[in-house]
Amino acid sequence: MESLVAVLTGNALYFLLMSQLPEQIRHNPPRMDLGLLVDFCLCLTILGCIRVLDIAPPSAAVARPNVRSSSAG
Repeated sequence: MESLVAVLTGNALYFLLMSQLPEQIRHNPPRMDLGLLVDFCLCLTILGCIRVLDIAPPSAAVARPNVRSSSAG
């Protein structure tokens, strides 16, 4: 779920900013170009932020067991 949110957010941001970007880093759909790399890096950065800040959507929250190492002795 985090990946989906990152890709959708990153693509939305990229396409909103695309008209402001220099011509060299704008994506031209049928081609593999620098614009795709910029879009990918933006999505990857957003994914990293989501994971570091732990701001996943509530539906993606997975119950994590509270595992503590106990020394039985």
